[in-house]
Amino acid sequence: MIPFREEIEKIKNQIVKLYNPYEIILFGSCARGRARKDSDIDICIVLDFEDKRELLLDLTMKIESTREIDFIVYTKSSWEKNIADTASFASLIQKTGVKIYPMTTRSNTPASPSGSKERLRPWITISKHQVKLKLHLMPRTLFMVDTLKYNEWFIMGNKDLKGAKILYEYDGDLGLVCFHLQQAVEKYMKGFLIYKTGILQNGHNLFKLCKTASMYDKEFNKFLKDSAFLNAYYIETRYPAEEPLVAEKEDVHESLRIAENIIEYIKKIETDK
Repeated sequence: MIPFREEIEKIKNQIVKLYNPYEIILFGSCARGRARKDSDIDICIVLDFEDKRELLLDLTMKIESTREIDFIVYTKSSWEKNIADTASFASLIQKTGVKIYPMTTRSNTPASPSGSKERLRPWITISKHQVKLKLHLMPRTLFMVDTLKYNEWFIMGNKDLKGAKILYEYDGDLGLVCFHLQQAVEKYMKGFLIYKTGILQNGHNLFKLCKTASMYDKEFNKFLKDSAFLNAYYIETRYPAEEPLVAEKEDVHESLRIAENIIEYIKKIETDK
């Protein structure tokens, strides 16, 4: 039995039901057979959309999973264009990924750079002559730490917050400003969870971290949508986007508002202890 298979099938079925995509491709460590027990799941979706930011926010809020998911999205025309470029990330996904939807190749499947039909590996293998996907697991999920270390995470978060403000003041890249704001909130949330549990949470998904925090303080539920908004800027920095999520000044202002609200709330909890 393939590890993660049920979870990936669950994710796939939710995406198909909600978004009616052209294709869904599993890539990254799961597709390469190198997943650890704490690995996230990397999913590429080819579908129709107009607003990338709204789509990523929607995916983060609606697709339920026990694992972190990183979504990469392409329109059909963008996917077909980029897989023809061997230097593109889409081409790498096509070459090394595992197609999990649709199960059979469509007649209008885009041609690969070599002119042949795309060579994505099948997801479910039945025949004994087919090679099965194997995932190698390593037991590494949560890390026990000295509970006093939570303050070190707050200090690092303050550095990211300060760095974001300096970058913005001196006309730095707006996407990078938003990324540092995401990092600031991530570190504060991890610090909060260390403070509450004595355990360092693995992963970077703000939405997941916020849901975990809400288990210890229900007030974090009010930050779920905001954390999903900021989460997109972490995903954008992990993968080279052929169609990047462009940050405008209003996005920076919104990201700063979110970051300061969450950080101030966590600071209040810590000072009221």
